[in-house]
Amino acid sequence: SLSWEVGRDPVTRRYWAPDPNCRVEEENEEAYQAAFKSEMEQAVAFAVRGTGNVGMLLSGGLDSVAVTVMAADILEKQGKRLQVVHNLPPAADPRQRRLREHDESAWVRMLEPYVPSADFHYRTDNIKQPLPLEEWDRSFDIHQVPTSGLPMARDEEFAHWKDDRGISTMANGLGGNYLVSLELLPSGYLTQLAWQGRWLTWWREAKGCHAFYNHSGRHILRSAIIGPVQRSLQRQPLPPARAGMLHALHPRWGNDADIVDRLKRVGRGSIESTEWHVKKRMAQVMMHLIPQNVGACPAVFSPEVSIRGCAPMMDRRLNAFCLGVPLEQQLKDGRDRLLIRNFLAGRVPEELRWRVTRGLPTPSFWGRFLSQIENYRESLQEFGRSKLVPDFIRVAEVNRLLEIAVTDQNTTAARIVAELVMMGRFLRWIERGPN
Repeated sequence: SLSWEVGRDPVTRRYWAPDPNCRVEEENEEAYQAAFKSEMEQAVAFAVRGTGNVGMLLSGGLDSVAVTVMAADILEKQGKRLQVVHNLPPAADPRQRRLREHDESAWVRMLEPYVPSADFHYRTDNIKQPLPLEEWDRSFDIHQVPTSGLPMARDEEFAHWKDDRGISTMANGLGGNYLVSLELLPSGYLTQLAWQGRWLTWWREAKGCHAFYNHSGRHILRSAIIGPVQRSLQRQPLPPARAGMLHALHPRWGNDADIVDRLKRVGRGSIESTEWHVKKRMAQVMMHLIPQNVGACPAVFSPEVSIRGCAPMMDRRLNAFCLGVPLEQQLKDGRDRLLIRNFLAGRVPEELRWRVTRGLPTPSFWGRFLSQIENYRESLQEFGRSKLVPDFIRVAEVNRLLEIAVTDQNTTAARIVAELVMMGRFLRWIERGPN
């Protein structure tokens, strides 16, 4: 954080530095589970505190389900009912088949009878009208920072729904899969076991992973052994999203953003990666994740918004605890996310507790992106007349990515365009100066 008073030098203070070497030590598995439940309860209780009612955005994944179950228990003791909201796939999206394949509403309906102290509401997340560009700039006047998602007009129907129920806090399961539940951990854990030479344990976990996830032996070897060895011996191509983003940034910006080395390498399409230690990687993820979720509201701008959003899974204490829990308590016999799964034992259907599928992240993104196409094109034309923006962004490259996104329905390209156009509009706002 930074504090700056008139006439004084700015004062900065570190909020949190995750320690990848910390270790939580308990006597047995039951003690670890009890400690996790205590930390989880504190995080959720802190998040849903307040005088008003609480709403919960439930996707159907394990993390938001865990927050829903705990929040409902806490609020029931206060004589309140949790208002659970599940957004059905948007009706105005051309990729209906893919959305149906990732629709999680069946899991939510399966959970409903298990949480009698909550009211469940299902609504279609129809695409809202695009927010005019002048409103983007107005948000910069208020927040002084760019928002981290697609700016959309206020959802009046949903706002009235929340007002009618006296909701002052909306909770969600954001961030749980990064560290609290450690989603997609098995291959990283198998790599670490191999690196440590713990081959008997590796064999047990590989067999378990094959049985639990139905992964083939070839897949396990490729993801846990062959791939990491190759990455340690030679430069590997960047993921498409990162490569596309770096290609679209102006090389001169690298000196200011401390990414000059990456910008040089991306020209050859490769970058070196030698990180093996799972826990250290998780610490790195958290250090980058938290600052991205404490700024302006990510998707909706309105000065009238007074409802507090909260993400209990982002709680600092909860994450510090999970960072220190031995991996053996998170994964055993190929079954991963054990802290969350064991926490939900007896509270949710077994089929839901042991699910290995996942929903489509931000299923409404594509429809929202299409609604902003004209705003993107108008902004990119404006960037071409700017003196500042071309020093940071290759406008022609963003135009190319925009056409790829529209023609091929390429979500990766669309997300890059959305972020870079937002960055460019913010730079234009700086360039114009105060009104």
